[in-house]
Amino acid sequence: ADGLGRTYRQEPPNSDEFVVVGTLEPRKQPVQILEAFEALNAGGRVASLCFAGRMGWLSVEDKRRLLKAFDEHPWVRWVDGPDDETLRRLVQNCRATIYLSLAEGFGSPPVESLALGTPCVVSAVIPSVLDMPSNGQVRIAPDDGAALIEA
Repeated sequence: ADGLGRTYRQEPPNSDEFVVVGTLEPRKQPVQILEAFEALNAGGRVASLCFAGRMGWLSVEDKRRLLKAFDEHPWVRWVDGPDDETLRRLVQNCRATIYLSLAEGFGSPPVESLALGTPCVVSAVIPSVLDMPSNGQVRIAPDDGAALIEA
């Protein structure tokens, strides 16, 4: 995050890509996010999705499901373990970030996204955003797939 605002984006991006930051693991719900974007794209909306993080401890079926989607869908991609500069570029150039974790100790990615001027769709239970004004955020219940699609 750039707390001094030196890299804050000045204009909204022309991108239709949403970025999910973090390790691909069950509590961060990558399959549920993928399914929401499958529904969006099947319904005629254009929305791209990027997962930016390392492959975590998913079930064999969930890992297979994600890897298959990365191969089959042109609108979804995976950036495995991005360095800081790559991650900063991804966040600054996306439409919004998504952080749909079921539980977190703090949850830095939404705060980092907002510090870079990028809105986020975030679980309403993430401690890092609870004491902040909701500006730039769409807060949803982490288990509400319909709310994610609407957001």
